[in-house]
Amino acid sequence: MTGNRYATELIKLLQSKQVSPGQALLGTGLTWERVQSGEQIVRKPHMQTLVRNARQLCPEPDLGLQYGSRLNTNTHGILGFALLSCSNLREVVGVWLKYHSIIHSDLRLDHWEEDGTSVLAATLSAESRSEQVFAKEVLFASVYTTVSFLLNEPPDWAELWFDYPAPDYAQRYAEVFHKLPRFAQAQCQLRAPLALLDKSLPSANPAAARMYQQQCEEMLRTMTQRHGLSRQVQKLLLEHSGEFPRIADVARMLHMSERTLRRKLTSEGTSFQEVFNDVRFKLAAEYLDATSLSVADIADLLGFADPSNFRRAFIQWADVSPAQYRKNNRVPKPSGLEGEVYIPGSIYSTTSS
Repeated sequence: MTGNRYATELIKLLQSKQVSPGQALLGTGLTWERVQSGEQIVRKPHMQTLVRNARQLCPEPDLGLQYGSRLNTNTHGILGFALLSCSNLREVVGVWLKYHSIIHSDLRLDHWEEDGTSVLAATLSAESRSEQVFAKEVLFASVYTTVSFLLNEPPDWAELWFDYPAPDYAQRYAEVFHKLPRFAQAQCQLRAPLALLDKSLPSANPAAARMYQQQCEEMLRTMTQRHGLSRQVQKLLLEHSGEFPRIADVARMLHMSERTLRRKLTSEGTSFQEVFNDVRFKLAAEYLDATSLSVADIADLLGFADPSNFRRAFIQWADVSPAQYRKNNRVPKPSGLEGEVYIPGSIYSTTSS
């Protein structure tokens, strides 16, 4: 459900500029009401269309900086809460490096240390230079905002490098990052004094850190365990989660017969039903984590005729009931975060899948 949070923040930003949600979501097949309620899940293609619409409807040059500055730990879902509960910035860097692909599949991160400096380098794929600039502005403004949130103070000791020339609105960078970054560098980097990596975080919670990192590990495993045809089937089911296609429909989308689809999935050691169950479990967990939808409503969204059948299936998948799963993932808000919405659970890029 992390995509819904990213979409919501962008739509709210556009609303502040007199752009309606309907205009922003044009061409996505989504409605604002159902995105907010969690009935519709915002996927990468939806987000790509939303970003394109946003840039056309609101051609302000610093829109990426504005958007990224709205994204903090809450927006990043489970990964955000894993970061929030880390003991220090060194652990934050390690968790971000390991699990960033959960929310941003188009991002490559590298980290090294040199001359008393910690260097985090980012490489993003995008189709055009303007799209790359926008995506990098969103990414680094979000990282800066997230670190500010973790420390309860802006990391004005950080130095940012960008791999493109200084834009005409470079002063906005100085306002967002509290100093002017270096432009026209070999790559995009966030650089910080090495000693600061051991700075303790006010929201450190070792027990919560273990729980959230375990959930990140499970999400990463789910994302990477399927390959080949089964991965394509999984992707199609996720993209049509509002009304799941039958195996015959999926076979037609993949330009093969149902018999061929079954045979090829068997050769990969799986079946259509197994892939379908994986998808429904992933979606069920997202709904339980990130929405207040009732168990009966979630059962209906996932195609179960009877909530009791959904409950039995979920217990088989997770070894706990849906209600217990939701309870386990609704942890108390750490002290010092009053006023924040605390809801456990590649988004900015406009690059096609």
